Amino acid sequence: MESAQPQPQPRPGLAQMAPRSYDKKAYQTIYPQYIDSYLSPSEGRRLTKTQGVEHPTMDEVLLALRVLGYKDVLVDAARSYPRSQSTTKFPMVPRGCIKVAIKTPVDEHYIKKSDFDTQTRNAVVAGIESKHELLRRVAALIKEKVPNRPQLATVDDIIAAYNPTPQPKGKR
Repeated sequence: MESAQPQPQPRPGLAQMAPRSYDKKAYQTIYPQYIDSYLSPSEGRRLTKTQGVEHPTMDEVLLALRVLGYKDVLVDAARSYPRSQSTTKFPMVPRGCIKVAIKTPVDEHYIKKSDFDTQTRNAVVAGIESKHELLRRVAALIKEKVPNRPQLATVDDIIAAYNPTPQPKGKR
């Protein structure tokens, strides 16, 4: 007879870590780089510069999701946005992504009428029907709730701090 080992309790906090197996189709992935106004669209920004926030952190995005009312949020701290791995704008590659269920699961409050039924699922939070609208709301909340955000050091700032005297630019 096996003794029942106690299961580890989840830490109280903003979100739970992503389990190894979960329904990946039910979640949308959000990287903080999606709302970073410092990046260009080719580097991963999905909002306009005026809508975005400069250097958002994963904690700020999680807090904004909680304020909006999302409860089914998973965090994957080990993942990094593939486009940010090749840019020189960051001294270190930013890590972490957030998985959020924007729509209710298929099996919840939904009876499929036939195999051809294409009825859309209901949004978890009223008024936020798409991922793009969610990104806009998250960026607006970060701007509103955290007005004096600390600025991250860029590669140019680190080089300037290390080498304070400006070097002449040109051919030698």
